Amino acid sequence: MNKATARRRQAEREGRISTILKAARTIFYQEGYTGTTIRKIAYEAELSQGAIYRFFKGIDEIYAELLLDQFKLIDVALERGQAEGESLTGKIKCMLRRYFEYYLDNPESYDLFLFSNAGWRRVGLNPEITAKLDRAIARSLSLMEAVISEGMESGEIKQGNSAKTAWLLWMAVEGIIVVHRRNLLENSGWDIRELIKRQIEILIEGIIAR
Repeated sequence: MNKATARRRQAEREGRISTILKAARTIFYQEGYTGTTIRKIAYEAELSQGAIYRFFKGIDEIYAELLLDQFKLIDVALERGQAEGESLTGKIKCMLRRYFEYYLDNPESYDLFLFSNAGWRRVGLNPEITAKLDRAIARSLSLMEAVISEGMESGEIKQGNSAKTAWLLWMAVEGIIVVHRRNLLENSGWDIRELIKRQIEILIEGIIAR
């Protein structure tokens, strides 16, 4: 096989996978995890079920691939925030802001992580795929943990467990996102961006060393 043929086949393969994932995303949004089937994805993608099984063993692999794509976007957002901050606490502030902005720009994509708060362990993913997703979230949080650890060493951030601090900051962020996504703020009259800004200020105040 010459290089031109190999490149064409690779491009065709990537195009087919992209078509499948685009169709799967649509069906997951409409039907949720438990309501999504290979048959429905195939119909949306205008492909045979056999064509999908050439690339994915089942629904769980497709779902995991969609989530991994989102983690890549989250990593980009966090890395961008890290580059923007002038101080170490400033980097954390920018990383949190960029994560919030990722959510505001991709609210439906964010829903892929939730499915009524079932979480990916409880929707039936096998242990291997669950471990892969756990590594992806650990990678994202390690970006923040590294900055926190540096801040603790320099005395700019309160001493403590850097990994636990990163997780606590992330959980605080997730809280306001979940509340907003459930439309529990719709009658409050509060602007989500103003709430986010204030929450970040409170979080940063909480980790600054005095």
